[in-house]
Amino acid sequence: MNSNLIELIGRRVAIVTLLGVVGVGLWRVSSDDADAFGKSESRLSERIDEYIALRMDDDQVAVYGMMDPAQRSIKDLQTYLEFHGRGVLKIIKMEPDNPRIDTVSQTAKVVLDTAVELVPSKLPPPFNDLDEEHPEHLRREGNEELHWVWRDGEWYVRMDRAFVTGKAPDGREIQSFGELQKQHD
Repeated sequence: MNSNLIELIGRRVAIVTLLGVVGVGLWRVSSDDADAFGKSESRLSERIDEYIALRMDDDQVAVYGMMDPAQRSIKDLQTYLEFHGRGVLKIIKMEPDNPRIDTVSQTAKVVLDTAVELVPSKLPPPFNDLDEEHPEHLRREGNEELHWVWRDGEWYVRMDRAFVTGKAPDGREIQSFGELQKQHD
C-alpha cells in the first residue's frame, strides 16, 4: 500500500476514535446533569423552605445569595439591599403551593401565600409617620409568585422584574428606599 494512503487511514481512525471519546464524555456529562435535574424536585422544596426561613428572619444578604447568579452579576448586593434590606416589611406568613417545574426550560414557578406588615419606623421620612395604632392598615395579604431557575446543579430564585428593570408593572419608575432617604435628608 502507498504510505500516503496508510497515513490517511491512520489519521481517520485517530479522528473517529477521538470523536468517539469526546462523544462518550459529553453523553456522560449530559447524563449526569439529567440525573441531577431528575432529583431536583426535592432540592427545590428544600430551597423554597430555606428562602422562606431567610425572608421570615429578614436576612436579605443570605436571600441575595439565593438569587440567580446571572442576575447578581447585573444587580450587586448594595443595590439589592437598597431595595430589600431595610426591614420595611415584616413577613407574618409565607406558605408555598406545589411548585410547577418545566423540565424543558429547567425552571419552576411557586406561588407563596403571603402576609406582610409594613414597619413605619423603618421607612424614610415623610413615610415613617404612618399610623401604627391601627396595624390592620399596615398589613397586606396576597400571593407572591417566585420563578426559579436550575443552574449548575442548583435552584436559584429569579429577582423581581420591577427591581431588575427599575419599572413598576404599570411603567412607572421605581426608587429604592435608599434613594427616597437621600431625597429627604
